[in-house]
Amino acid sequence: MSERFRRIAVECGKIIGFSEPKVEDELYSLTIGHTLVLLKPMAFDFEGEGILAVAEIGEFIEKIPDEVLGSLLAANVGFSETGGATLGVTMCEDNLLPDGSVDGDSSVVLSKVFSSGIDDGQKLCDQLNLFVDKAEEWQEKIKVMFQESAHQSLEIPSAAMMQV
Repeated sequence: MSERFRRIAVECGKIIGFSEPKVEDELYSLTIGHTLVLLKPMAFDFEGEGILAVAEIGEFIEKIPDEVLGSLLAANVGFSETGGATLGVTMCEDNLLPDGSVDGDSSVVLSKVFSSGIDDGQKLCDQLNLFVDKAEEWQEKIKVMFQESAHQSLEIPSAAMMQV
């Protein structure tokens, strides 16, 4: 494991309020508010080591409506609606239908790479707060999109502030 990543993640966890943050094997998962965030180191050839943050926005139980997929793609253009992060859909290969649409358990995620300039726990916490605010904003937007499209197959993650 990268000692730099471990040090920054532990500092961040302590600032958030975890007495003994558990950073294991290049991965740190924590829940901030109602949002699960996974952190892992990411090497850059040109800049050193950054940190990748991934937050689950919602899980789809059935086919993701085309209007939701279109909104996710449009939001990524210029990053103005994502706070510099990227929205995406994770899925099993089995969930990709012949027409390119997604069916079955798929998750919408927000991801962002923090540069090597994020070199201590406080800087990471500050960035994670902005990242989680954007993730929660997208959880609400997607709920509204589903209500408008009359789909009832979205599960929004909910958890108390805890370490996973």
